[in-house]
Amino acid sequence: MHRRPAALFLALLPLLALAPVAGADDAPTHTVPEVRPVQLDGKAAKAEWADGLPLTIEEGTTVRLQQYRGTLLLALASKRTWPDGSVLTLFLCPDGPQAGGRGPGCLRIEYEPFRHDRPHLIAYRYGAAAAATRVDGEVTARQQIGDHGTHIEMALPLTLLGQTKAKRVPVRLCVQWARRGSQALYYPPGLDFRGTAGEAPVDFVSAGRWALLDGFGDPSAPGAYPADQWKTWRDHDAEIARRGRTAHDVIALLTEEWKKTDKRDTEMLGEVVDNLAWIREHEPLTTDDVLAMATLWRYLGRHAQAATALTTMIDLSRQPHVRMRALHQRALVHHAAEQYERESADWSTLAELSGTAGGRYRLQAERAVTQGDAWATEQAARRAVEADPANPRVWIDTVRGPVVVVLHAKTAPEAVKHFLGLVDAKFYDGTLFHRVKGDFMAQGGDPKSRTMGCEFAGSGSSTVEIDMEVTPGHDFYRGALCFARPGHKEQNGSQFFIMTAPQPGMGKYTIFGHVLTGMAAVDRLELCDKLLRASRLTK
Repeated sequence: MHRRPAALFLALLPLLALAPVAGADDAPTHTVPEVRPVQLDGKAAKAEWADGLPLTIEEGTTVRLQQYRGTLLLALASKRTWPDGSVLTLFLCPDGPQAGGRGPGCLRIEYEPFRHDRPHLIAYRYGAAAAATRVDGEVTARQQIGDHGTHIEMALPLTLLGQTKAKRVPVRLCVQWARRGSQALYYPPGLDFRGTAGEAPVDFVSAGRWALLDGFGDPSAPGAYPADQWKTWRDHDAEIARRGRTAHDVIALLTEEWKKTDKRDTEMLGEVVDNLAWIREHEPLTTDDVLAMATLWRYLGRHAQAATALTTMIDLSRQPHVRMRALHQRALVHHAAEQYERESADWSTLAELSGTAGGRYRLQAERAVTQGDAWATEQAARRAVEADPANPRVWIDTVRGPVVVVLHAKTAPEAVKHFLGLVDAKFYDGTLFHRVKGDFMAQGGDPKSRTMGCEFAGSGSSTVEIDMEVTPGHDFYRGALCFARPGHKEQNGSQFFIMTAPQPGMGKYTIFGHVLTGMAAVDRLELCDKLLRASRLTK
């Protein structure tokens, strides 16, 4: 993963005062021309920038500078498309002995046009002792990025560069395009920000070989764009960042605290899918966005939607690391959907793409084959239960639809008898599913949930509890109907749960049935949904 420049600079701060100062003999000197305004739509049209100062980073990649009415305008045009995970960083510092990335008056602008879990543009202005102040709102940028290449346009007031009406200060400039998987590009060419062990990068500290810019106009001029236009840009950027952060924060919580996160489909769909759909109306979604949605689909039990999104990414992406991330996620989706043959195929493909580092993926592929064999055995056992007319069926009506379960009377006779007694007594009618965890299970059956709601449910049970039964021949696959144990007692009360993802070998719980029809309704259950009624089905 690309290491962001900011992290490197923070680590090197204690060394800045010790670094030698490079000579400025080969530093280019430029005058920034004052010319016509640009539309600032991210297109970097040649006609608008024809009179700008061209700074060539490499063949086919050029930065242009110009100014207009107290505003510095910058454009980057490249034949290269933007590599995933890349960052464009501009450093602008007042010329002088303290010029450097974090010297007083320095401005650092980071631009990453695709990530939606943070603002695209982050800008810092440094004061004494490298104290930084965020000035994002005073800089704006637009981009047009696709297979044709990369175009970025940016604008900032000259006052951010320390210019005043009475005094115009020469400014040192460095442009760094840190591209994931490739060597960073610089202007001026030949700069090296890598440094060596125990030493700060000389070219970052001294700015002696950075370009020197001069010829700035009156910073008190009215600006290149009206104030209301700046506000529109600023509000739009803030809204994209807000929606993106909201969506990705939900996914971060899912992945970090998977089993602790309550399943609230409607709320989560709004926070993730709706926000990303809004963003998509204004700019393309990214690899991270699609992976976030696929993670949510998997959490909500919508495996087909998750697999479709990931398959599209795998088929269309030209970047190997993107395909590998999508393959990894699709393997997890296939596992959750108990499609073990497909899961094994994805792990095997990852092993091939990883070369000598693919050993762990080959192990995963072998494990998926083993789990597939075990699942086939479980399916055969379930079919035998379904074919036996002695095994009762129970109809469970929920707010998400009806669910029919078939009970395992031979392997868990006492549990089945106990459950049927509660069903016949209408014990479950009106209770809530008080514990619903995506990609895991849905739990209900607590009588307290009728009066106290699901927030305070979890400790309630039936007045009669029975000893837990060991149930050989069945395991914790999707649709398994199990009793939850009250506390740490090895007894079964009234609470039960239905598995929504495979967890074979999960622990000591009695499996006394499985879902015959209505698994889609179980997948749609969310926290606090009501169990309307349960009744025994007659043959």
